[in-house]
Amino acid sequence: MPTGDESRRASVNAAPTSVRDRALRGVPWAVLSALGPRSLTLVTTLVLARLLAPSTFGLMAMAIVVLTVLRMLGELGLAGALVVRQDLDRRGQGAVLTMMLAGGALATVLALAFAPLAGILLPDSHATSVLAVLAASLLVGGFNSFYDAVLQRELCLGPRLVALGCQAVAQAVVSITLAAFGAGVWSLVAGYLAGIASFGLGAFALAPYRVRPRFDRATARSVLGTGSGFVLQGSAVYGQQNVDYVVVGGVLGTASLGLYSMAYRITAFPSSAIAEPIATVTFPAFAQMRHHGSEIEGAFLSALRTVSLVACPFGVLLSASAEPFTLALLGEEWSGMIGPFAVLGVWAAVRPVHITVGWLLVSLGHARAMGLVSVVLLAALAVALLVAARSGGLTAVALVMLAHVTLTLGLWATLVKRLAGVGLSVQWAAVRTIAAACLLAWLTAWVVAQASGSAGATPALVLSLVAGATAYLTTLRVLEPSVLRDGIRRSAQALGRVDG
Repeated sequence: MPTGDESRRASVNAAPTSVRDRALRGVPWAVLSALGPRSLTLVTTLVLARLLAPSTFGLMAMAIVVLTVLRMLGELGLAGALVVRQDLDRRGQGAVLTMMLAGGALATVLALAFAPLAGILLPDSHATSVLAVLAASLLVGGFNSFYDAVLQRELCLGPRLVALGCQAVAQAVVSITLAAFGAGVWSLVAGYLAGIASFGLGAFALAPYRVRPRFDRATARSVLGTGSGFVLQGSAVYGQQNVDYVVVGGVLGTASLGLYSMAYRITAFPSSAIAEPIATVTFPAFAQMRHHGSEIEGAFLSALRTVSLVACPFGVLLSASAEPFTLALLGEEWSGMIGPFAVLGVWAAVRPVHITVGWLLVSLGHARAMGLVSVVLLAALAVALLVAARSGGLTAVALVMLAHVTLTLGLWATLVKRLAGVGLSVQWAAVRTIAAACLLAWLTAWVVAQASGSAGATPALVLSLVAGATAYLTTLRVLEPSVLRDGIRRSAQALGRVDG
């Protein structure tokens, strides 16, 4: 019969195993479940592109850049801290909620104060009013971010994805309806606000528990210390991801930004629909496993392999079929985005892996170190983008973004080797077969797209996608059949076994 000490040791050892199992089952489930709302968002974007001018998307893109910066400053990294700090009780979480609500209110005031300046900086008569109206999203931003963090903290994957689905549906219905009636940029504004409100209500309703606002000075000081690393790291990463928007809009204008932002939004699909949902599983799961002192290498490599298997082929196929995709689905008005779209498709194949490796480091408590490295890289990126925009246009800007994400991935992988003990050769072994299959898929799809172009954009698009996908799957089956077999098996198990 086990003693009390033995029982306690067994309980501690069982905890990380349970978390690890939930994470491994949750990874493929998150991928499959997130495709619904993200796919709806992508379809909505394509429909809106037929109804609105590129400059409309450019103005909205600049407004969202400003709003997101203000939201991050108001949030103070507290959402990430709430996930990492597994020691916070309900009272401590109440203090976090209070600070996030206050931060949201402050961000709203700053947005309203900045709105007149936006009208001066951007050559669009709607810039000031658009930013002022969108400031309403910041007022509820702290509330939304708090309950989003609660769902991630408790690994409530199903409820969170339902809330995301509500957001996608509300945004699609409102924006498409108003755009069809000629509302212009206000259709995007109204759709964005409707989506934000729907997500907040859904996250609150589906959260496993409610938290009352409280305040405790000691807790606030402690959590702010944890959150400061997320502020630095998150701000630097966000800057890296959006400095291209600022440069393109400032140097080339809102019409060019509309073309570039459309290419970016479409090619970001593999990250937003696959890598980022997986991060909502791996980030809290790895944080909990670290808290229990559990080994995470196996779970990390499984997540890395799953992300690469599903996300990378999307990117390479978009790149190879850039021309027929643009002409068939968007029309001649958007032909100026073909060049950057082709480059950003390759970027889209690299970025999901970059996200997965980066979030491992964050979950291990290295957000501050990553933030410092990212700040240095951001300065170099900004200079490179300015030179590219002035000398080479949109395609040159996209090439700089591709070089940057590739370089950063190499740095993060090296840090994983040093800080987590997962060697570069081990990381590469997890994805090398998938990389080879992606290369062959790109070559096949591109050749077919060029050869069938005379038949029309739509047939060329269909033929190139089918040929590329066939080449990808065939290469995997020949080189390493277990890759597909294991991915299908884990997905089937996850759909019936993940805790909601």
